[in-house]
Amino acid sequence: ISISPTIQERIREVYKRDSAVIYPPVEVDKFRFDPARKRGDYYVCVSALVPYKRIDIMVDAFNLMPDKKLVIVGDGNVRKEWESKKRSANIKFMGWVEHDKVVNICDRAKAFLYAAFEDFGIAPVEAQALGVPVIAYGKGGISETVVPISGPGAGKNPTGILFYKQEAESLIDAINEFEGREAEFNPMDARRNAERFSEDKFVDNIKSFVNDKMN
Repeated sequence: ISISPTIQERIREVYKRDSAVIYPPVEVDKFRFDPARKRGDYYVCVSALVPYKRIDIMVDAFNLMPDKKLVIVGDGNVRKEWESKKRSANIKFMGWVEHDKVVNICDRAKAFLYAAFEDFGIAPVEAQALGVPVIAYGKGGISETVVPISGPGAGKNPTGILFYKQEAESLIDAINEFEGREAEFNPMDARRNAERFSEDKFVDNIKSFVNDKMN
């Protein structure tokens, strides 16, 4: 069993074996959903501040967009390095924040940002559980968990925008596209998409897989 098509392909390349994809469980029910909740005027990222998460891309992008606000939640070994890159007060590092406050911060955001190449990526699914659209690097597991409004894999019930170069300019283009099409995103579509990765779905899929093999 692999957790995403990205890992399925690695298993095929390394072990020369096929595998079934069963997505990992996301605690969707821990994220209360209010489609009428008013959004704020900032973007948010919740992440460990470690190199492969590429928060530096976001800092570089928002340094070039001083009229837009970015809130970064999380801590890690490169926080000081990345925090030193910010050039104005539009970028705020919150550090570690307890769960309920993280939910409130995300719930009021315009969109959730993610720039890492992930095997799966649980945080963007959690954001969608709140009805928040996602702007993310479109390689790896994220390409399976976000329905883009344009480009490869675009769907009629979009939940976000994907960009395909891990660089500030590509993220800026995605944010500008989002701001021009923000009204096209329905929070209910994001919630429904997140429910595809619920704990109940995971349990059902594992049980079905095991029963099939036992039979």
